[in-house]
Amino acid sequence: MKKTGLCCLVALLLSGCQVESTDNSPTTQPPTTGNNTTGNNTSGTNTGGGTVDPAPACSLVDQHQQFAQLFTLPQQSQSGSSSTGIYYEIGTATPPTDVTSPTQSLKSLMLDVRSITDRWSFVREASLDKDLYAALHQSLGARWELVEDASSTANAPVFRQELRVLYVYPGSPAYNAGLRRGMTVTHINGLQIPLYTPSTQTPDPQQDIFDAQLAALLEGNQVQLTTLGGLMTAVRPAVAQSYSPIEFPLNATAPYTLSDGRKVGYFYLDAFYASESNYVWAFNRLRQQGVTELIIDLRNNSGGRVVDAHLLAQLIVGSSRDGMVFNSLEFNAYHTSKNEQQTFNLSSFSNDVQNVALHFNQIVFLTSGKTASSSELLINGLRPYINTVVIGDNTAGKPYGMMPVDICGNIAYPISFINLNANHQPIPTSGLPTTRGCEIPDIPDVNRPLGYIGDINNSNDGEPLLERALNYLDKGGCFAF
Repeated sequence: MKKTGLCCLVALLLSGCQVESTDNSPTTQPPTTGNNTTGNNTSGTNTGGGTVDPAPACSLVDQHQQFAQLFTLPQQSQSGSSSTGIYYEIGTATPPTDVTSPTQSLKSLMLDVRSITDRWSFVREASLDKDLYAALHQSLGARWELVEDASSTANAPVFRQELRVLYVYPGSPAYNAGLRRGMTVTHINGLQIPLYTPSTQTPDPQQDIFDAQLAALLEGNQVQLTTLGGLMTAVRPAVAQSYSPIEFPLNATAPYTLSDGRKVGYFYLDAFYASESNYVWAFNRLRQQGVTELIIDLRNNSGGRVVDAHLLAQLIVGSSRDGMVFNSLEFNAYHTSKNEQQTFNLSSFSNDVQNVALHFNQIVFLTSGKTASSSELLINGLRPYINTVVIGDNTAGKPYGMMPVDICGNIAYPISFINLNANHQPIPTSGLPTTRGCEIPDIPDVNRPLGYIGDINNSNDGEPLLERALNYLDKGGCFAF
């Protein structure tokens, strides 16, 4: 069953991968934490004019007024400047009007003012974002999702009180404790995984309740995890660690070799928040391996920084597409001055990037319903220039990016711009489709870790998506095993 937007969002928030800049620069994911900013001004900081901005007014009325500004049409102020809503679908949204006596929370207000086609904009407490990030990513190092019950359907999802492990960062406390992809967690610190009963709203307000309960379970220096296979204890380090989102699974030192001798590189990318040195390291390794084909695993990648997608695309095509458009960011009609074109220009990047860039005419992407935002942007931006093969499941279908705004500790994430490739094509809201015949669900299996191809004489022995990708490259198409 294809994951719904609701299920994707649950998996994303559980993963703790909301890592982004804390300013108002374009992003396809939320920032790490809020800085009590409204618009582009940080409260209590010197703006260079000899005065200090006062802290933003935080009464419920004031919060609603600030929130309303994200959605309202231009209005001339007494100073002659205009205040315009940043919301991308401003023409079809319903601006909140009653801000003098508000009774709704910002979360419920967001659900009311979004256009009916918007399933992405939401409001979330900055503190919860920070807690989930620290607990699940930096210090534990596990990514997981709720297990769907057999009775679940796309329109009526039903979840069990279990977490399926999607990925564990090598060297993390969870990894050192023995947690692996494909395992099922039933209890944390002796307590059952909270029950999550989704509502019909998207984003779902019940999700924040679940996430807060889960974050509470994960507190403490030692986290005991009960899996279907037994008990394990993850010990947090004294100082929170960060892990590279780029991995060559199974620490492979050699590429995969096809029947005609071609060498295939493969790496897993968990999110678009890597440092430049991470990408340089990965492509230097691909260069050393002498690969002529490349498989990039984005099955769990729910997005991140737009600039990361641009950097990775440049490393893929090298200088062969210099001067051509990779991606255009288009804002609503009242913010056209923010529109931006990202072009291929290898010489504009650092010498380290220039030295390791390659030139591929084809890339195979492994995807799922959790593949979203900058991941989709990367695939869509490359499509006018090289053959992009998509194996797995249709992607999430998020053509938009966000300009997060912190309103008194509640961060609003209105969709703010749309991403378009060189042919002016957005990511379909139904998701980027898989290549014909290449549909295969991602079912984590502890016996088939990422990167594992098993016995070459048994085509059903390896990790299914990777095996299908190698089969495609070897035989020129996806064929049933």
